[in-house]
Amino acid sequence: MFSSTGWYVPLAIGVPGTSELILILVIVLVIFGGANLPKLFGSVGKSIREFKKAVKEPEDEGGTGGSPPAASSKPDDPSSGRA
Repeated sequence: MFSSTGWYVPLAIGVPGTSELILILVIVLVIFGGANLPKLFGSVGKSIREFKKAVKEPEDEGGTGGSPPAASSKPDDPSSGRA
């Protein structure tokens, strides 16, 4: 889209380039410190693995997709007095 001045105005933010990624990594290094980075990235990797595992596994809690259990087809007990 062009603005009233004729300059191109981007509508979305693009993918960060190399300089932006380096800046982000430096900021992360300053905030968390060098000693904590392996633990930080290890926990992020573990979280991603657990998420992928949960997505791949079928739901064990829901049974067969949440449908109600089938009604019993046993006839009524004749000694109960009901017909």
